Order: sequence, then structure tokens, then C-alpha cells
Amino acid sequence: MNHLERFKAKILPKLFFLDESDCWLWLGRTNEKGYGKFDINRLPVYVHRFVWELINGPIKEGLCVCHTCDNPSCCNPSHLFLGTQEDNIHDMMHKGRHVGHKKLTEDQVREIKTKLGEGQSCKALAKEYKVSQSTISMINRGANWSKVA
Repeated sequence: MNHLERFKAKILPKLFFLDESDCWLWLGRTNEKGYGKFDINRLPVYVHRFVWELINGPIKEGLCVCHTCDNPSCCNPSHLFLGTQEDNIHDMMHKGRHVGHKKLTEDQVREIKTKLGEGQSCKALAKEYKVSQSTISMINRGANWSKVA
């Protein structure tokens, strides 16, 4: 059985009868975060990366294959896009899907920016707003919420 046949055998049955907007769920092995994996020539391959390369060709070094649907077991090519790790983090933060953390409102981000300008620490603000220090740091650097004044 070739790689494509093995791949097709591990995705949601009747894959090609699904609406293009549906997630195509990987039913095979996954890693601890839910990303599909299978082996090609005894080397582990991530399913979403396999699909991207199958449809679009090689992935340039330094780029990630990201999910618009935020479903790590999805392998629908219309749900995948290329981006840097920073793009993926920005997408995650923008959608408020950083697990275990609270999504901030625009008003809260304005308050945080004001408090940062007054010299309050990222650590203290993270505790106050119940978000990670990296979230506050990214706001401080303009890596996310850059359009909020």
C-alpha cells in the first residue's frame, strides 16, 4: 500500500463526500497535542504537513502549517495555511484559543498598555488579568493587539 492509500485509510470515512468546510478528522495515531502522525519509510510525519505538501509542494524552512479551524486532528487542505511560528502564535492569541488563559477585551488591552507605560511589570499584569506573562509581553512588544490604541 502506498503512502496516499495509507493516508486515506486513516481519515474520516467517506472523506470526499464531506462539505469542504468540514474538518477532515485523522483517525490514526496522534501526538500528545492531538496532531495526526504516521510513518513514511519508518520516519514519523505530521498528517497536516503531509497534506500540505501533497497539495502545494514542499514547505519552506522556518514555516509552519497552521490550522484555521484550530483542530489539530484536521487534515482538510482548505483549513491549512503556511506561516511562521510567530504567525501561528498571533493567530492563536487573536482567536483567544490559548488554552488555560482568558481572552482579553480591547478595553483590558488598553488598560494593560497604559499600565505598562506607567512602569508596571509584565508579571504583575499577567497575575492581575489572569493571563500568561508571554501574553503581556506580546502586547508590550506589539506582537498582538497592535491595532488597539
